[in-house]
Amino acid sequence: MKKDKIFVKKLVTKHKNWDLLSVTGINSLFETKFMPEYYFEGECHSPWEMVYVIDGSVGVTADDKIYTLSKGDMILHKPMEFHKIWSADGTSPCVLISSFDLDGSYIHTLGGAYHLTDDAINVMNLFLEYLHNEFKKTTSNSIDFYNTLSKNEISLQTILNYLELILLYLSSFVKRV
Repeated sequence: MKKDKIFVKKLVTKHKNWDLLSVTGINSLFETKFMPEYYFEGECHSPWEMVYVIDGSVGVTADDKIYTLSKGDMILHKPMEFHKIWSADGTSPCVLISSFDLDGSYIHTLGGAYHLTDDAINVMNLFLEYLHNEFKKTTSNSIDFYNTLSKNEISLQTILNYLELILLYLSSFVKRV
């Protein structure tokens, strides 16, 4: 019996610019619910910061720009960008906030406020579900995922992958506000 030769074509090869966006460190990762009167005076710092609105509305600044973000919206603050956040529209908003270090050739494509596409919202929902499954929610208004998960290498790698996937969506498929 003659054996047929099977050729496997390599679909992906690593190239010199493979790390288009790479999260190189996580400084914070938490979910919190603000009271309707919440107002944070602002800060600036060297890591990037992502704020995703899970529910309600928030007002945010990014240097001199002012945005109102609602459920499914996100803002990505660049390093050293002064930013404030407050509850908006009389709501008690719930947000996921993460600060992280970022490297890669696509950094220039990021920053600002975004209305997420349905696909990006689905990824965020999967990310939140993963975080909630890994961390049993407490009765407090804030859940610090990072400090709880930081001892688990698999969880940390998964978190890095989710963050990078979201950032790739923002750089490619999601329009800014």
